[in-house]
Amino acid sequence: GSGEIGTDVFIADGNVTYDPDAFGDFRFRNQGGGTGGSLTIAEGASLSMDTILGDVDGQWTQFNADTLNLDNGTFRRGFGSPAEAGGVFSFGGIRSVPNMDININLTNGGRIENNGVLSFGWYLADVENRTVTMTINDGHLDLTGSDYDYLDGAAGGAGNGNLQFHQTWNEATDAPNNDQYAINFTGPGSITVDHEGILVVVQTGPTQEDFDFSTVTDLRTYEDLWEFGILQADGMSGIDGAIFDDFFRVEGDLGSDDYRLISFGETHQVPGDVNMDGKVDSGDLNIIGINWQMSGKTEAEGDLTGDGNVNAADLNILALNWQSGVPAASTVPEPGTGTILLVGLLLSACAIRPFQRACRA
Repeated sequence: GSGEIGTDVFIADGNVTYDPDAFGDFRFRNQGGGTGGSLTIAEGASLSMDTILGDVDGQWTQFNADTLNLDNGTFRRGFGSPAEAGGVFSFGGIRSVPNMDININLTNGGRIENNGVLSFGWYLADVENRTVTMTINDGHLDLTGSDYDYLDGAAGGAGNGNLQFHQTWNEATDAPNNDQYAINFTGPGSITVDHEGILVVVQTGPTQEDFDFSTVTDLRTYEDLWEFGILQADGMSGIDGAIFDDFFRVEGDLGSDDYRLISFGETHQVPGDVNMDGKVDSGDLNIIGINWQMSGKTEAEGDLTGDGNVNAADLNILALNWQSGVPAASTVPEPGTGTILLVGLLLSACAIRPFQRACRA
């Protein structure tokens, strides 16, 4: 395949086309388990590759090197004819080695457009301590357009899945591998899949038939990935007690085309989080106290409503979201509870010097 071991490759001009029908699989890899090899596509450039259905070699794209950077660059593959010819694009899949740490960065409009399966790991690759982390800050995954079923007759049953995460089994140790996968949004971005959807494939034994059958047939939601800790925002997930709706919204329906995840795109999207530390607590209350009734400044710290004032309306937002975003915290209070909590916060605020004059009034 293309790409020498340990090589750093830069594409920063125009569209580079790789012909998998002529050259076979595109394999960008290292053999050392975590040292060497990066591919950077930047400045509006792109790398494109199209295959034809039936060309098994050309339908397997493998990235097993250290880093893939898409900095205002596009990695586009599989848009041949017929449309389902895209095959599998894997990170840490076939030919991966133990202790691999693969990082994919999508920034400044960077994109992966993949017609087929995009996979973190693969069920036939049983290596230990594999880590694949995708970080998105103004980046997009367009994983739409393929109907070819790569898991039919394997991995326990049918299932294609535009986006897949494979939890594998190690035959040597007769135990699950320590597969660590994450898609971490640190800014705006999106993921779009079609009706084939998302799978988290779980292998339960050493053979190709040892699988939790439901994991190759039951589609997962974006909220599921959040609760599993795979989908993250600034390194936080449902495992940390963070709230999905504070960071993302979803368009479309599971199992339908154009099922889309959209990141809000700002650090720590927790209403009331004045100091941007991912939680709403006394630190935010203190800042509102320091700036209490400050007016005439459109960016007054603590102005949660954006009206240029720091007043009871901002304190109300704080109350309604008190302790949201904190690991293991209670859920956001209902409005009635929030009103009671607002009174409590106002009483607590009276102990803070900047609030005292307002409390006496």
